[in-house]
Amino acid sequence: MVEKRMQNEKILMICLPYAGGNSFAYQRLGKYLDDFIEPVAVELPGHGLLFNEQQLDTLDEMANFVLDLISSKVHDTPWALFGHSMGGMLGYLVARRAPERLLPPPLHLFISARQPGDVKPSVKWTDYSRDEFMVRISKLGGIPDEVLANKELIELFEPILYRDVKALETHPHTDIAPVTCPITVLIGRDDNIPEDQAWLWHRDTVAPVNVWSFPGGHFFAFERLEEIGRLLSETLANNLADYNEYRRAQINMEPTGKEINSD
Repeated sequence: MVEKRMQNEKILMICLPYAGGNSFAYQRLGKYLDDFIEPVAVELPGHGLLFNEQQLDTLDEMANFVLDLISSKVHDTPWALFGHSMGGMLGYLVARRAPERLLPPPLHLFISARQPGDVKPSVKWTDYSRDEFMVRISKLGGIPDEVLANKELIELFEPILYRDVKALETHPHTDIAPVTCPITVLIGRDDNIPEDQAWLWHRDTVAPVNVWSFPGGHFFAFERLEEIGRLLSETLANNLADYNEYRRAQINMEPTGKEINSD
C-alpha cells in the first residue's frame, strides 16, 4: 500500500462494463481495493438492473449516459475510470468528453482488454451469422455456463450482446483529440491483443502510458482481481498524491487580497 494521500481523501473509480455485461461484474472488485478508492459500477440501459429500459445503440449514446450519470459525483471529487473491453473504449470517450461538460479530467484511465479505436480487426464479429457469432464469442469466456446451457436465457442475452458489439464495431472513432490523463492498459497474454497494439494508446493521450500483461485470455481481469486491485490501488495512490500537490500549489498561488506596498 502506498501512503501518499491526504487523510480521509477518497477517489471515485467509475467502472464500465464489457459488451453484454452489467454492474455485477465488478461486485467483488472493491474487496481488493484500498479503502480510499470507492468503486462505482455503471449499469447501462437494457442491462442488469436496467434490463427493462431501452438499450442504447451507439457508443456516443453510452458515453453521454455515463457523463449524465456521473457529472454531479465527479465535479468536486477526484475520479478515475476503469473499463474492460467495450468498457475500455467507453472509458476513453468519457475521459475525452468530460471537459465538454466542464468536468475535471479523470486522474487516470485504466483500459483492460481493448486496443485503440483506430486499430481495425481483420474480421468483425457482426459479420458472422448470429449462431456463429454466439459460438465464437462464447469461446472468449465471460458468459456463465448456466446461460450457455439455457436456450431461453441465450435468446434474451444474445440480442443485448450483439447490439453492444455492433455499437463498438460501428463507432466512427472521430474523437481524435488526446485525453490529458495517464492511461494504463491491461492485456491478457492469451487474448488477441498484442503488446505493440496496446502501446498504441500513447497516441490518444498527452500523458504517460503504461502496459501490463497478465496470464489469461480476454476476461483475465476478473480472474486476477487481487493483482488488478493492487495495481489500481498503487497507481491511484500516486495519482492522488500528485493531485494533492498540485492543489496545494494552486492554493499557495491564490492572491491574499492584501496590497503590496512597493515603497
